[in-house]
Amino acid sequence: MSAEWDTRVARITVRDHGIGLDERYAPRIFGIFQRLHRAEEYGGNGVGLAICARIAERHGGLITVRSQPGEGARFQVVLPIHQPIPGEPSGL
Repeated sequence: MSAEWDTRVARITVRDHGIGLDERYAPRIFGIFQRLHRAEEYGGNGVGLAICARIAERHGGLITVRSQPGEGARFQVVLPIHQPIPGEPSGL
């Protein structure tokens, strides 16, 4: 895990050594109850990353993933240093 920030945003990066994924499926993993594999293959219920994405979005930020199958994943959360006023765009 690492973090960096400037006057505008904070970036938090988390890496794992899991199974990785084909990036063309990346948007799907942030959807509620969306899975890339059957429950019998890998545990989980498909809500963890969806919750993380919603939290980031509610704070005016976003979460992205970079990955390749068999090589783990790097998730990056980008959050504004100053929270946006509700209803106004964050500028990210």
